[in-house]
Amino acid sequence: MPQSLAQFGQTIKAKHPEYSDMSDEDVATKVLAKYPQYRDMVTPTVAGAGPLGLPQPKNPTVQMEAPALGSAPQIAADTLEGAGKGALNTVNGVSSLINKIPVVGETLAPSSGIRAARIIAQPNNTAQRVGKIGEQAAEFLVPGPAEEAALAHAAPYVGKAAPLLKAGLAALGSGVVNKAQGGSFTAGAVAGGVGSGIGQGLQSLAPTIAESSLGIRKLDRAYKMRTPGMAALEDTSGITPSAVEQSGQATLNKLTPQLKTLMRTNALAPVDLGKPLSVVTDAQNAALAKNAQGSFNQLNPMANHLTANFATGQRFGQMVPAEDALNLKRGFGDEFVHNWNPETMKGTRSVAAKAYGTLADEIHSSVPGSADLDNRISSLIPVVNRAESVSRGASSTQQMFHKLAVPTGAMAAPLGMAAYGYEKGGTGEAARKFAEGMAIPLLVSSPTGQMALARTLNSNGLRRMVIPALTGAALQYDRSKDSPDQ
Repeated sequence: MPQSLAQFGQTIKAKHPEYSDMSDEDVATKVLAKYPQYRDMVTPTVAGAGPLGLPQPKNPTVQMEAPALGSAPQIAADTLEGAGKGALNTVNGVSSLINKIPVVGETLAPSSGIRAARIIAQPNNTAQRVGKIGEQAAEFLVPGPAEEAALAHAAPYVGKAAPLLKAGLAALGSGVVNKAQGGSFTAGAVAGGVGSGIGQGLQSLAPTIAESSLGIRKLDRAYKMRTPGMAALEDTSGITPSAVEQSGQATLNKLTPQLKTLMRTNALAPVDLGKPLSVVTDAQNAALAKNAQGSFNQLNPMANHLTANFATGQRFGQMVPAEDALNLKRGFGDEFVHNWNPETMKGTRSVAAKAYGTLADEIHSSVPGSADLDNRISSLIPVVNRAESVSRGASSTQQMFHKLAVPTGAMAAPLGMAAYGYEKGGTGEAARKFAEGMAIPLLVSSPTGQMALARTLNSNGLRRMVIPALTGAALQYDRSKDSPDQ
């Protein structure tokens, strides 16, 4: 015998305790939306109509779903309709929240309208489901600009806590959107926070991968403020070593005149060479105390570099103009920091790096505003140099032929893939799988492949769009369990 909507909900709740925190009518609406074949068990509200005025199915015991796929225009129309159902779902979620406002909630958002909209928002086929999920996932991109603006305003005050603030803002935005769509605020906040953490973690790997693609060495990061990886990502373009070199050189050609102009116009005082020189002389004195002639002899050219012009013998004096100090720093880096000499003793390399950094600090103190520009140039120089060196290396094709000529254990994967291909599709498929097995590892390990990966991980699109959208899509599962509108 047909039951009322509330009675039907009570019957369901008796068998499924997990719905106990929902109203009888909400439970009934949820079940009928997912299982329309049961609509004949509920008393129609009007003649010829099912619950809430929906048309009764012709055969109430067998409800056939619309075809999953059809013609291209029909698929497009269904996908668009599914997106509309997703938007309706969000509107209905907000209405449900308004309905809970004491006294005026039922007037502003009537329960009957909410229940009817929940059923209308259900997708009827695969294309509609795809459209709805896509629209719901896209809504998680909406808070992004506001989060970025808030972070930009707060960044000067939070310092190293910026990543935590970023994750917190992402959690708040994701929680609000998930709640508006009818899900749990907590589940949305957790997913948003985790997604933000993953995005930041992947982005933090990008500079290291970029440095790896160019073969950046430890000595290329000798000065504490130098960040070649970030310079490669932010001040160059392209993914091949030659493209990185050319774009990086173009950036250097633009930045270097700017820094020299700054040295001439903004210098408050001459630069003191005494401090960087004392770094070298202190190390020389330590070498004398140990009677370490080799170390002393390798340190001596550094002291001479900071003391007098090698061609004229003219001494610099302790205080020099800022532009002259900048040229000395560049030359000191080229002679003793950037150019690796296998015969250079480990201790003297660290002295060179410390003296280089001390001279840089003295220049930045004398010329306000020069630090960021100088560090940017200093970080970019090894990127350009190493990119030029790597671009002259063997190509991926050459590496592939070398692997064939000198087979090693690395051939196991291509041969295994070839055997699998032969089993599945004969000689042609075996050849294709073998080629894939050869090419994929070379692509992943090649400078071009690594730089492409680094730029992808560092892109704002990954952090601001892809990860929030994936988070939103994953939360569909949460809402399907916890809310009556799925």
